[in-house]
Amino acid sequence: MGVPKESLPLSIRKVYDEQYPKGTPILKPPKREKKKPKPMRKTSAKRQKEAPLMRAWHDEVFERDGGKCVRCKIEAVAAHHIKNRQYTKLLYDVKNGLSMCDPCHSMFHHFPEFARQWLEKHRPVQYEHVYAVRPPVSSVTILLDLPDSKLSPNYSPHSRGGAIGLDKIEKDAKKLAYFETIAVLGGEKPQWEKATTQATFYFATNRTRDIRNFDAMLKPYEDGIVAAGLILDDNHEVLTPLPTKMLIDKEYPRVEITITRGELK
Repeated sequence: MGVPKESLPLSIRKVYDEQYPKGTPILKPPKREKKKPKPMRKTSAKRQKEAPLMRAWHDEVFERDGGKCVRCKIEAVAAHHIKNRQYTKLLYDVKNGLSMCDPCHSMFHHFPEFARQWLEKHRPVQYEHVYAVRPPVSSVTILLDLPDSKLSPNYSPHSRGGAIGLDKIEKDAKKLAYFETIAVLGGEKPQWEKATTQATFYFATNRTRDIRNFDAMLKPYEDGIVAAGLILDDNHEVLTPLPTKMLIDKEYPRVEITITRGELK
C-alpha cells in the first residue's frame, strides 16, 4: 500500500508538494523482487553415517583446547582438520584437530604452508604425530564440483558480457582446483614429471552427454592442479589422459580427477 500524504510530517509534505503536483494522492514505495531461496545441498549417505563420529571428534578437540582458538585465543567456532579426509587414519584422531575461530580457520585453509610452519613452531609434538602419517604419494584423487556449462566448447561467449563472464568462471574453476589440490597435498609440491589422469564424472540424471565436451571443460581444473605443484605441466609430454568415465550419483554430483605418478605401461 502507499503512504497518504496527510500522514507525512509537515517538512516532508512541503518537499512533496514541490516535486509532485496536485492529483498525486499517495507516495508509492518501489517494488521489491523476492529472492528465490537457494536449494540446500543434500548430504551424502556416507557423510550422514560419519556425522556422530565427527561430532564426537569435534567435542574432544574443543575440550582439549578449552573451547578457545589455538592461534588467537578468542572463542572457537570450528574444529580444523590438519590433514584432510584423504588421510583416513587421522580422520578421527584428536591430535589431527585444532579448535579455531572463523578467520584463523579460513587462513589455515587458504595458506597451508603458513599453517604447517605455525604448527611446527607452536605445537611440535602434534606436528610430528600428524606429519609422520603420510598417504601414498603415487596417486592423488581430487574431488571438485561439476564444471560450469559455459566452459563447454559449444558455448558462445559473443553475447553481451559473455566473454567477461567466461573469464571469471575459468579463473574461479582454476582457483577451486588449486586450493583443493593444496589441501590434499598438505603443503607439499611433488611436481611429477610423468603422470596419468583419470576423470570420473558423477551426474544426478541419466541422459546422453558428449564425453568429449566434458573432457575439454576440465582444462581450468588441470591448470589449477599444475599451479598447486602436483605435476610439472598438463601437456601430453607430462600428462597422459585415460578414458573418461560417466556415472550416476543423485545425492552428490561431482567430478573426481585421479592423477597417478608414472607413465602408462
